Amino acid sequence: MPISFNVNDILDATEQATIQRTVGANNAAQLDRAVTKLAKAAMREFADLILGKYALRPAAEVHQVRLLHLIGHYFDGRIPTELDLVGLLRIQERAATRLLDDTSARNSDALRPAYQATLQAIFDAKTPNVDGSHQVTIVSSHMLAWLRVESSRVAATYGQIFKVRGTNDRYAIPIDTYNAICDDLGLNR
Repeated sequence: MPISFNVNDILDATEQATIQRTVGANNAAQLDRAVTKLAKAAMREFADLILGKYALRPAAEVHQVRLLHLIGHYFDGRIPTELDLVGLLRIQERAATRLLDDTSARNSDALRPAYQATLQAIFDAKTPNVDGSHQVTIVSSHMLAWLRVESSRVAATYGQIFKVRGTNDRYAIPIDTYNAICDDLGLNR
């Protein structure tokens, strides 16, 4: 059942411009895709509520459910960075980290594919290090913490992930740790 609506009926030009800037849309087509993704996430949330899949919850839990739907629809099945949430939800970075942590703790099984997809994207952009380890860029403190927990779980006897000196968001992963993480999560090396 196709559903359509005109954004002009819901948002005035100033609101549309603000949303366009917030989601990083450079043209009307990109704005349309972003609004469609947001509408899908909102529809899923309200459908679950109407179908009785969950009752009204405290505000913190509502935000977690909302983030879960945004991850599935707006962020295309990937875990957003704290700065993504700061820009989209207009919250402080610390609140974004807490929201990610709480949502992950409550929905770890449901979010596992999103973590796998996010980590695969991070690993796909790796560069070799002179000591044989892989260097990766991780801009999310939440994603780094999650990766360190996974590393401790599956590669406790191997070398741990460490920050590359003189960088803001570069980390080195020893090759044996990298391989163990890839094998456990089913990622491409």
